[in-house]
Amino acid sequence: MRKNMRNRGTEELLRTLRSPEPDPYRRRLAVNRIVAEYAAAPVRPRLSFHQQLYRQAEYISPMTWMLQLGIFVVSVWGILETSGIQRLHLVVLSAMMPLLGIVGVAEVARSFSHQMWELENACRYNLRSIISMKMLILGLADLILFGLLSGIGIRIGGSFPEMAVFILIPFQVSNMVYLGMLMKTNGRCPVQLLAAAGIAMSGIAAHFSEKVTAAERGMDVLFRMRPGVLLLLTCAGMAVTVIAFLRKCSWEDIKAWS
Repeated sequence: MRKNMRNRGTEELLRTLRSPEPDPYRRRLAVNRIVAEYAAAPVRPRLSFHQQLYRQAEYISPMTWMLQLGIFVVSVWGILETSGIQRLHLVVLSAMMPLLGIVGVAEVARSFSHQMWELENACRYNLRSIISMKMLILGLADLILFGLLSGIGIRIGGSFPEMAVFILIPFQVSNMVYLGMLMKTNGRCPVQLLAAAGIAMSGIAAHFSEKVTAAERGMDVLFRMRPGVLLLLTCAGMAVTVIAFLRKCSWEDIKAWS
């Protein structure tokens, strides 16, 4: 009974309390100080798109660039060791492409595995914009490597359909798998698990490439299906996966406010 009366008295006291009116002089002084600080603050000009990409490229780990360059050098070295493109080289190239993809996806996953999303989300750009720019930078780098690798392969006796089927398609399919794993785990997929998936995808790509190149009929069927159509289908699947991944990049915003 006494406890209830005490609680009622506390509630009544809290209702009667009013916030004190600020001193007009101090209020005016604080406002003037805020205005002066705002006027003295440097104006940040709007960055162009290529400047934004350059800024984000500075935050990509140097190890990512080294690994991508290393995979490219190994692939080129394997081709140049012989006088022309052989079936074994196509199998090796297909096996290397999922490894190239896992390097870029692991860099994107660092924002979540290293608990960096809060810092990135509190910066000038939101998390989705940062992830988009990282993926664009890494995608442009991979596109340059593919162009160089395809050019070298065609120069020494290969063909564009072979380069498209055995290089680009394994890369696209493996990346869809990696991004699907990140979406399934809300970005918390361990890098070790992604690496294991990359090794598995590399083995699968090598197996199917070997089966196709080992049988003349398999090659005939594959190229009768038109490599351009196969490449278009994988590119469309990759685009849908990327859009779905970027839409889900706001999962942390739902949990907490940065």
